[in-house]
Amino acid sequence: MVKARYWISIIWAIVILILCGMPPKDVEAIKFVDIPYLDKIAHVGLYLIFGLLVMAVLTLHKRLKASSWIYVIAILICILYGWLIEILQRTIFPGRSYELMDLVADTAGAVIGVLLYGWVSRKLKRWLKIEE
Repeated sequence: MVKARYWISIIWAIVILILCGMPPKDVEAIKFVDIPYLDKIAHVGLYLIFGLLVMAVLTLHKRLKASSWIYVIAILICILYGWLIEILQRTIFPGRSYELMDLVADTAGAVIGVLLYGWVSRKLKRWLKIEE
């Protein structure tokens, strides 16, 4: 279970990288509805899940789990990853560009995910009948 937390978070980070690195024409091709700001909603969703997964990994460390700094560290990891993706979009990925509002959406999603972690964790443990 412990190793799964690491791998799932790494796989999710790769999913974010792939989705954010897709050429714009490919993104338009998979767009199935025309909702205003759908790309920003997607960023919030991607980073909400990423925030949950980063918290799941960080809570494996007893010192961090007992510290209130865990929230700050998790949010910073997510923000730095979002910033890295934006830099890669500007420099490496063809047809992509740096967008400050993407970073704002990433940050909002990460903060929501990190703050929801305790609640989601308790619900999952109860649902899966896992005892601590």
